[in-house]
Amino acid sequence: METQPLRATLQTMRSDLRLVLVLVLVLLPACRSHRAEPEVQEPTPLASSVVADEPAPDDGHTVTWAVLRREVEALLCLRTFEGPDGARSELPWAGDREVCGLAPPQTPVERAVVAAFEAASQVTISLSAENHAAQEVVRSRSDEGRIAAMREAILSEAYLGLLLPRLYEALADEELECRDCPAPVRPQLREVEWATLEPYLVAHVWPDPVATPHDERGRPTGQPRLSVHLCAEINGIGRIEAPDPSLIRAAYLAVFHTGPVHEAVSTTVRTVTTERAYSRLRTDEDRTEHLRAQVGPRIMAEPAVRIAVCETLRRFEPDTGVLVVDCAVPLTDPG
Repeated sequence: METQPLRATLQTMRSDLRLVLVLVLVLLPACRSHRAEPEVQEPTPLASSVVADEPAPDDGHTVTWAVLRREVEALLCLRTFEGPDGARSELPWAGDREVCGLAPPQTPVERAVVAAFEAASQVTISLSAENHAAQEVVRSRSDEGRIAAMREAILSEAYLGLLLPRLYEALADEELECRDCPAPVRPQLREVEWATLEPYLVAHVWPDPVATPHDERGRPTGQPRLSVHLCAEINGIGRIEAPDPSLIRAAYLAVFHTGPVHEAVSTTVRTVTTERAYSRLRTDEDRTEHLRAQVGPRIMAEPAVRIAVCETLRRFEPDTGVLVVDCAVPLTDPG
């Protein structure tokens, strides 16, 4: 989940090869790569404030978990999208009062909850299990209880473990504290080596199937189209035997939030596709596999990328529990 959809498309045209490279940075669900933003339908208005009927804190400086929980749930709602083909779909949405049919935040509690969702959105995007569960509720149910069930699916122990620390900080900024709030469950610290995490990082820099346009007789009519996903859904994790969920999350956050990784994609794809080994390949399937074997590993082997990835991992260490113990780039032996 996130405060708003985050999509970016970087396109680079090379006149000599007429190659179009698309770097797709998209989030859940399913990391769909639409060319244009869908038309957004107006949400069904809710009450202007879900805490209007709650009594004020006894001393003006405390708030109960019941009040906070209701405010948090109010910012978990559905948003309707209309695609280019006119088909409409509803998706779980988090943290946007306007989308959820609420007035702008007025009270300290409302401001704190909005701030917490915004701060947590950088990391809650990695909770794919909660997102899938919420989408399944929305897809399979049409009864009055589906919104409550959708909220329950999202607000797992892991989600609250990411949201609550930000919420308590935001409350402190508003000179408030919660007198009966639960303690957030944080992941235990685990130390791993770069070599252990690297396959997960590589799997999140994932070239899509190469697609060469053909005419009705099967003859190529243009250069292959290449695209790379940095995505929590479209990736190569399925090729890792018994993948570790905590390493999946840490790697996704590291790749998604590290600018040098994004910047290296275009350059690396250009390099790989102009080499003799690539030019000898005759099928899109072979080109796809070659790109997947070369692009991610080469990017992660760059010292500047490794340093930047490690900085990102340190930033999210409290949220993932993953500590890479050998982040320093090994010195090469001049001999």
